[in-house]
Amino acid sequence: MAVREDHVRRVFRALENGHRGKFLDHVADNVDWIVEGAHSLVAHYRSKRDLLAGSFANRIVPVGAQLVVEHVTVKDDEAVVELRSLAIAKDGGRFDTRYCWVAHFAGETIDQVRAYLDSAMVARLFDETRNPTQPPRRLHSGKVRGVRSGEDIGSARTRASKRRAPLGLSL
Repeated sequence: MAVREDHVRRVFRALENGHRGKFLDHVADNVDWIVEGAHSLVAHYRSKRDLLAGSFANRIVPVGAQLVVEHVTVKDDEAVVELRSLAIAKDGGRFDTRYCWVAHFAGETIDQVRAYLDSAMVARLFDETRNPTQPPRRLHSGKVRGVRSGEDIGSARTRASKRRAPLGLSL
């Protein structure tokens, strides 16, 4: 079933209003959520519980921080959502950044996300003076070892590339 743009905007409106919990009501318990990039927050979460336990949003940006939806593009059961944050980090620093989430919907529920964010902004937030986490380590195989659980997440790229590319684009 194709997802509609008005439904996607309604789901993401909760984030715009600072209601992360209401947004998460539309996320499957077994969500497959990949945070892409070249920074210490790259991870592959295989459930909503893991996402909440390991999410950078819980470690840097206060609960209730607002995200603004700038653009939504929908095709079939996928939506590309561009977001902007004008938040203040927990240490008082500005966290003005943009995100792009490619979300797959199973009916009205988000069951897969590939989230892209500003790697340079994350690096600035997690510089040596403020870094409470260990950066991910690259294995000899080239895979990245996850920050939270130590799992290899390089295989996520392989699985993700086997999925249909967003909006019918070829990878």
